[in-house]
Amino acid sequence: MKITKNLFTDIKNIALSLLTLAVFTGCVGLVDRPLPPVQKVQIGHTNMISIRNIDVNNFKYELLAKYAGGSDKELRQSRSETINEAVEQTVRRVQGGEFLVNAKIYLVQNLYYVVEGDVWGIKSDTNYRGFKVGDRVIWDEKDVGLFSATVSRKDGVIKSLKDDKTCLIQQKNGVIVEKNYDEITKID
Repeated sequence: MKITKNLFTDIKNIALSLLTLAVFTGCVGLVDRPLPPVQKVQIGHTNMISIRNIDVNNFKYELLAKYAGGSDKELRQSRSETINEAVEQTVRRVQGGEFLVNAKIYLVQNLYYVVEGDVWGIKSDTNYRGFKVGDRVIWDEKDVGLFSATVSRKDGVIKSLKDDKTCLIQQKNGVIVEKNYDEITKID
């Protein structure tokens, strides 16, 4: 069989096209895609829930955090096999937390329980890394598209100091987001 120059060029073009296609389809997998939403089913709602005794005679409790326990991150991390464990997990994530008000109880992935609600407790002047509840903060948020990435500046007010790593911030539009202290800057 005689190899002609045209046949060699055709094979070379096909190989180059396949190589290009492989490179581009491989790169598409590198785009940071958001995780799918967690499957949750609300199985109950209660005005107040606690697994500890509450001193009603000396009521010095204050609202510490709104909507605690309901972020996608918290839903994915939950491994509470009972409602009591879920209540304890949500209350303990907030410094000084004692009980929940306006609580919603969810069954996640038909395996685990999660409780979301307003955490009440005894407020302390705790701060983490110089941040405290009520501080105005800013941060940069990346929006990664298929062919480009943009960065936008966001701002809000700290509503809760969850732990020594993260806090809950309410944006101007009312949306509450969880951010690491390393990602935010105080502006006042």
